[in-house]
Amino acid sequence: LRCGSSLEASGDGSIDSSITASSEVPAAASNPADTTTTAPRVRIQAIKNSIVPAMTAIISFCSYGVVSKTFNSIVQWASGNKWFRDTLEEVELQSNIITQVVNGPVVVSISVLFATLISTTVSS
Repeated sequence: LRCGSSLEASGDGSIDSSITASSEVPAAASNPADTTTTAPRVRIQAIKNSIVPAMTAIISFCSYGVVSKTFNSIVQWASGNKWFRDTLEEVELQSNIITQVVNGPVVVSISVLFATLISTTVSS
């Protein structure tokens, strides 16, 4: 049932409000239990929800080599071919730096994280 309202101003300053009812009834509102129009949409959405993640995983797996080579080329270009070290001494230096970073703030942060999780679990 569609309703329309109209406001009319009269000469004495008062506003007359009247509501009119229209006999036009939209087709969807006539039978709310009618699922013939929504059923295909639901099926299409369900298919999309199951196929898109699977296809994304397959495409990601198949394109890993290309993406890896492209990323490596970009990093080599951006670093002036200094990304991978040439001598054994430079490799050991890079390993020592990474080890210090991991043993420093990373291990401490993870320890604090797990201590907080354990204390929250025990207290509740």
